[in-house]
Amino acid sequence: MSIGRNSKLNLSPKIFLLFIIEITLFILKAKTAIEIFDFFFVFVLVLFLLDIIWLGLNYLASKKVSFRRIIPEKLVEEDELKAKIVLDNRNFLPFFGIEVSDYLSCAEKDKERFFIFDFVKAKKSSSISYSCLCNQRGKYLIGPLRVIYASFLGLFRIETVYGLEKVLYVYPKTFRIGAVPPLTRGALPWFGLDTVSASGDEDEFFGLREYKKGDPLKRIHWFSTAKKSKLIVKEFQRCNFYQASLIFLLNQQENLGSGKKSVAEYMIKIAASLSKYFINEDICVGLLSHAGRVCSFTPNKGQEYLEEMFKFYAEAVAESHINMREFIEEYYNLIPSNSTLLVLVTEKNVDVLVEILSLREKNVSVIALVVLSLTFASSPENAEDAGQIKESIEAKLAHLNIRSLFFQRDEPLEKEFLK
Repeated sequence: MSIGRNSKLNLSPKIFLLFIIEITLFILKAKTAIEIFDFFFVFVLVLFLLDIIWLGLNYLASKKVSFRRIIPEKLVEEDELKAKIVLDNRNFLPFFGIEVSDYLSCAEKDKERFFIFDFVKAKKSSSISYSCLCNQRGKYLIGPLRVIYASFLGLFRIETVYGLEKVLYVYPKTFRIGAVPPLTRGALPWFGLDTVSASGDEDEFFGLREYKKGDPLKRIHWFSTAKKSKLIVKEFQRCNFYQASLIFLLNQQENLGSGKKSVAEYMIKIAASLSKYFINEDICVGLLSHAGRVCSFTPNKGQEYLEEMFKFYAEAVAESHINMREFIEEYYNLIPSNSTLLVLVTEKNVDVLVEILSLREKNVSVIALVVLSLTFASSPENAEDAGQIKESIEAKLAHLNIRSLFFQRDEPLEKEFLK
């Protein structure tokens, strides 16, 4: 039975037992002259009515009860989610026995948590804290919050859905990057870059502004100065800057291994760590990926931009069914010119990097980040062959003047970036 928009009334099986007892007492009262049956009949009836009145008062009082959930905006995998539910009782009377349940989709088990506010004083607040370990990156839904107001005898229960649904991003855990191979210097201005004091030799004209103390006199724009009767200077925007682009696809068939020990998880962790490194080094970074759908981030800077990239890294899954060759051919135009292209591939797709050499007409240099997928296979023989395959690929890429870094299962990912 529904009550209001987000509430419903549930009847306990006890109520049917109560009806049977009451009918039995009524029959015994009618067929006998024993007064004790009259007493128990009235007593049970009064309890039933009091239970209904208690429920009605509880439901009316619930209009002045509110709930808040305090929870972090984001977490990193293996972090502990610490949450708190706060009940604010604005009534003039205390509250008893409120049952609350919350749903945590990021928990590995016990996803639904149950709590009871035994007693909340009038005009007071009460809180309950709980936690769970977020072991896996992902995009998770927290809630809805469900509250149950029970009658005194538990014959009736009103369940109210308070909502409070929240999306929680659990970001991949990154590792420290000491250095990356040399990047190609870009040569195009990019909207949003900070303007700098420069001569204009390697910079592009940006606009005009009022003179500030310390500006070189050679940058004064005399025509505008005469027109506005105050010193106006030319401003330039730096257009020689480093720009990097990450490219990878999460192919379902190539995703060997399981859980955190899988090809896709290693690629995500490497890409996320590089993105964080470039942003912290004030280097423009872009992303082109396919994880069941194409995802493209135009090269940019800033922490807000990094947050958007990490949201993608949090929810990306290996659902792509295209190969690297198809990917490059279809989305070639999305690869920016005058940049360094860091390509995450498995040893099965190294030959595709030869085709990427055509990108050099865009002034793009290529760095190969090779994840040796055979080391994720269950057979130990494949792992033993990894060394020979690595040497062969390294020689081939060196001949093509492509710098390469190699990653394999159970080896520290930061090792290649400390050389």
